[in-house]
Amino acid sequence: NYVTIDGVSLTGATTLTIHTLSNTAFIYNDGIDFFDNSDHNVIQNIIFINEDGGRPSGSGFVSENSALAPDSNLIQNNFVKQAGIALYATGSSAHIAKGNIIRGNIIGTETDSLIAFGIIVTHSQNTIIENNVVQNLRLTNSYDASNVGIYSYFDSGDIIRNNTVQNIKSSSGYTSTGILLSGGTGEVGNNNQVYNNMVYDIQSKSTQSDSRVTGIQMWQQNSPKIFFNSVYLSGTGANHLGSAALYIDIQCTNVDLKNNIFVTTRNESPYTASSIYLLS
Repeated sequence: NYVTIDGVSLTGATTLTIHTLSNTAFIYNDGIDFFDNSDHNVIQNIIFINEDGGRPSGSGFVSENSALAPDSNLIQNNFVKQAGIALYATGSSAHIAKGNIIRGNIIGTETDSLIAFGIIVTHSQNTIIENNVVQNLRLTNSYDASNVGIYSYFDSGDIIRNNTVQNIKSSSGYTSTGILLSGGTGEVGNNNQVYNNMVYDIQSKSTQSDSRVTGIQMWQQNSPKIFFNSVYLSGTGANHLGSAALYIDIQCTNVDLKNNIFVTTRNESPYTASSIYLLS
């Protein structure tokens, strides 16, 4: 608790780089991890290079004990050049992580394509994800056969705002998604807010039966609020479940959708390209 790892030296202009090699003798190869009941910690101003991009290796706060979770932590102003999952803050179904903040990070570069997943928060309450840039996701890792910029699973009261998510282009897997609010059986997200985000250049040429392209997508959500976002989809594909700037999937109730700009010029022939898609 109350530990700060700061990559900027107190003297001079030095910046810390944490470069993690891939070693298959271990389940994963992470940069910095805080485990279980780790509260009020800070990870900031660090360059992360994680060569274990084919697996869910990255940096952040994680619960490996179902009775413990990290709360009130901050991840800010970092640059992630390579990773399987860039940054994360997760609790467990038995113990929710509360009040974590992921702010002002740059994930991916404009030229390299060395990241599979951007930001993941799960089993959490009142997480703030703001002012991040997530770009150029290409890899597929063993965590999930998809590329997602920002991912929230079974969370309540999350605020996802002022982020730019761009240039996600899958050639395989089942989805390319800018921002995803997700849940499962008995694990429904509640009252999550997504506003003032810019999402564009989300593409996929996958031909799998469950493939799709989505700017903002949700499923298993109660009372999500989607305000003032701009989503622009373009390109050509043949994704079997089509594409949509906003994709409202199964078991979503009381969706509050206002003042967004949703544009698509995609061609998913012979499947459907939509600005807004609602699955009943």
